Amino acid sequence: QLLAIMTLIASLVFLLLMSEYWLVKMTSSLTLSVAGTLKETITIGGGIFFFAEHIYLLNVIGFVLCQIGIVMYACLRYERSTAKSYDTVSTTDASIS
Repeated sequence: QLLAIMTLIASLVFLLLMSEYWLVKMTSSLTLSVAGTLKETITIGGGIFFFAEHIYLLNVIGFVLCQIGIVMYACLRYERSTAKSYDTVSTTDASIS
């Protein structure tokens, strides 16, 4: 039974590492950092909600700042990807004529 549990844990760790590798390959290491921060804030939120953890004002400020940073990064990343697709389309259209 111990061997089965250890194999399961090892398989989950392997999947986690492969997903991190894929994420960095497809985006950037900054995206991995932001995703890690998002995971931590979800974990903290779960602790507050499910286990009634006590938090202080400084904790709330840090939590809110993390969320704002994640949303700002996602918005900037989306704007840049949209701008790139428009640039590609306009460059392609210009070369056709």
